[in-house]
Amino acid sequence: MSATSDAFDPTTHPHRRYNPLLGEYVIVSPHRMKRPWQGQTEQPQKVELPQY
Repeated sequence: MSATSDAFDPTTHPHRRYNPLLGEYVIVSPHRMKRPWQGQTEQPQKVELPQY
């Protein structure tokens, strides 16, 4: 086996990282950003301003 195939890739696997501000470990899920958006999109509301 080669060393590159066994290497851990943090951009593709969930893992824990230490957050010094919280003083605890947090779970990082990099694959979340690769999911397709299935939410609702809305047009911005038109604001009617007075004529003066």
